[in-house]
Amino acid sequence: DSSKAKVGAIVGNGMVPLSADAEDGDGVGLGAGPAGGGAEDVAASYWLGPYSSGLTGAMSPAANETGTVLVAGGAASTSVFEGYPTIFGTFPPTSKYLAQAVEALSRAGARTAASLWEDASFTRGVCAALPGLAERHGMTLLSQTEVPASPTALDLDPISAEFSRPGKDPDVVVTCVYD
Repeated sequence: DSSKAKVGAIVGNGMVPLSADAEDGDGVGLGAGPAGGGAEDVAASYWLGPYSSGLTGAMSPAANETGTVLVAGGAASTSVFEGYPTIFGTFPPTSKYLAQAVEALSRAGARTAASLWEDASFTRGVCAALPGLAERHGMTLLSQTEVPASPTALDLDPISAEFSRPGKDPDVVVTCVYD
């Protein structure tokens, strides 16, 4: 079942409503803007984004359109910031989460890698950076695997067995999961 919520915040002289429709746990469809009008009806110098990339991402176009600074304290998805010069975050974008780790692993001698991520936008976004990072640091990416949200041993055991096969045994396995 889908769960629907309508919430908002009073900003300046207007209300910025947010309506969310979360049908698959991770996919959130949002609308953001002042009640009864466009974003230009809200007078504010800055907005504080809600927690999550989905919610903050819905606010990004409206904030950027009006030149309002949006501080995204709980968003990491690169799409929340990309192309929006008035949007600032306190978390690094997902595309940058692995950068220093992959560089350090390469310097330590790792030459091959594999990735495994949980079916969720944040984890998918973090692991999506690995192909470019591996190439930049001279590593070969042997495999990329998505597993269901909240994977169990039944999901992971066959993948672990595959990682142990000759020629498929990476120096590094990057896991982008919540648990």
